[in-house]
Amino acid sequence: MVTLNWGGKMVLVREGKPGDAFGIAKVHVDSWQYAYRGLVKEEFLNNLSYKKTVQSWEKFFAQKKGDAFIFVASDSEKGLVGFISGGVSRDQEFSYEGEIYAIYVAPDWQGKGIGKRLLEQAKRYFKAKGKGSFYLWTLASSRSRRFYEACGGEWRHQKVGFIGGGEYELAGYVWGSNK
Repeated sequence: MVTLNWGGKMVLVREGKPGDAFGIAKVHVDSWQYAYRGLVKEEFLNNLSYKKTVQSWEKFFAQKKGDAFIFVASDSEKGLVGFISGGVSRDQEFSYEGEIYAIYVAPDWQGKGIGKRLLEQAKRYFKAKGKGSFYLWTLASSRSRRFYEACGGEWRHQKVGFIGGGEYELAGYVWGSNK
């Protein structure tokens, strides 16, 4: 558990639990609609729903096993304002030991150090599990790339991904080295 003091407000970073599914879904949907507007199909973004996303996160918690994790950032007044999830690598072509599946901060809370704290918590988690390398994928056209680079991520990979019926270039960022 980590606390972040920002402008007199205390933001707590802690392990996520099933009761957080709605807060996680709200941050997830709101962040996608904010960050990816103009980058992915408008229809896809407009059709994102809290209800479907809550169901996805409830499924994540129900099926979570092994090294899968989720950490949330919460404000005592506003509730959940960010999250990060990850676990074992899902890409068979790479030999990285871990993967960040998702990291999002609510639009009104971006630029306040919350994403950095979430990423640091994931790094500590991977290290405690003996995992010296991990990666994540992001849209190649996303502004988040600057954030990942500022947090020590190294752009090493590129591939095509499919999101909401569209084909997009993805950039892979790595921390640590693969074996």
